[in-house]
Amino acid sequence: MTLEQIHILKTIVDEGSFQAAADKLWKTQPAISMSINKLETELGLQLFDRGHRKTTLTAHGQRIYEYAEQMLINAEEITSLSQYLNEAHEEEIAIAIDTICPLKTLLILFKNFFQSYPKTRLKINFEVLGGTLERLEQDKAHIVISNLGSPSSPLDRIPLWDINMTPVCAPNSLNLDDQNYISTNKLKRSPQIVIPETSEARSNSKSLLQGGQRHYVSDLEIKKEMLMAGLGWGSMPQHKIKNELASGQLISFNSDHLETISIPFYACRRQDKRHGPVSSALWEQLHYLHI
Repeated sequence: MTLEQIHILKTIVDEGSFQAAADKLWKTQPAISMSINKLETELGLQLFDRGHRKTTLTAHGQRIYEYAEQMLINAEEITSLSQYLNEAHEEEIAIAIDTICPLKTLLILFKNFFQSYPKTRLKINFEVLGGTLERLEQDKAHIVISNLGSPSSPLDRIPLWDINMTPVCAPNSLNLDDQNYISTNKLKRSPQIVIPETSEARSNSKSLLQGGQRHYVSDLEIKKEMLMAGLGWGSMPQHKIKNELASGQLISFNSDHLETISIPFYACRRQDKRHGPVSSALWEQLHYLHI
């Protein structure tokens, strides 16, 4: 079975007769008939009812025709995809995003952007702290959204936003004074709820209270639920807990060397790598991202 035979089959059905198909394809009618006869022999099925004046498919022929149509569609898609890839368009764009980043505007940008590149897959990984840069350095991401840290490779960067990280707890879960202050020694008596660093080479020790107890969780939503349940304290991005702070389910506090801090985030890519057309176009779009 060949695509040419399938194409002839479809043309006969579309045009209504063997002769019309021959005219459409610039072939002789005997050539069209020979091609269909060969296809029927290969399949072991009669595709057309030759007992009628009008060319009609048999019941088996109708089933085969339905599959044949899909085969031609698939073949056209393969041709289109190969042309797309031959133009050096990337098959996949991998992006690593820090788990504390706001997503709504970013995902809207991705949705609108990839409508123009439907044959390129989007792969997103969410990382904690240095995990984003590690993916970039290990060639596992084209672009990352990161707070930089200490990159080992020269980077292009686009400033995106500042994220305020606030230490919070459930009401009455810590022994706070009237100014919502607690000493470090007292704070160590309550568990710090922590999302572990996803980088193998980097450490998030700067964000840990040394000498204190810790509970470890896998993502930000679980961390928030544990904080509201009074299982400990921890720093959270303000945009993730805006409603909980307003309703009083969580309260912010401060301690020695522990207060709300603003962390700048950037879109980053490596300067020492060649970037394909899709990655480059996405990079340009990130210049216009505003939260």
